[in-house]
Amino acid sequence: MGCRCGRAGDIARGHELLCSFCFVSQFEKRVKRALRQRELKKGERVLVVGELAAHLFKKFVHVPLDVTFSSVIKDGFDAVVTEWTLDDECVAFLEAFAAGRFEAQKHILMFQFVTDEDVMLYAKMNNLHFVLGDKSEHWQKFLSGFDLDMKYNLLRSAAELRKMSLQSR
Repeated sequence: MGCRCGRAGDIARGHELLCSFCFVSQFEKRVKRALRQRELKKGERVLVVGELAAHLFKKFVHVPLDVTFSSVIKDGFDAVVTEWTLDDECVAFLEAFAAGRFEAQKHILMFQFVTDEDVMLYAKMNNLHFVLGDKSEHWQKFLSGFDLDMKYNLLRSAAELRKMSLQSR
């Protein structure tokens, strides 16, 4: 079976096979979407955490900003860009839902629309360092039964429930 572009597909994603060109294109499109979640304004102090996040931030963000690159989250910035994945967000939502507490999202989650597996593959393809975030084994095991569409639906539900919860306070 081939990729939707007609090339040989060798990367399985959900119900389709992608060639490396289409995989990279789809991955980068999802990263750009995540970066658009919060408009960065000229002159803002921005912290970008992680080597892969730094690489993509430099590639896609062209607003004149005061940018600091780091391997750890620090205080004192107008915005923080993190290497938080779709899987991280789903686990965090399930933990918050189980505990009955929701908090406003403070950071720009660069990989919120991309799975752990896809981030690892993209990093490997570009010889960049990426470390998966620690997650609860319980919730990670629960999520392992979800297909990609179910994870995206959970992400959308999490955003809506977080918004409703914060509005009712």
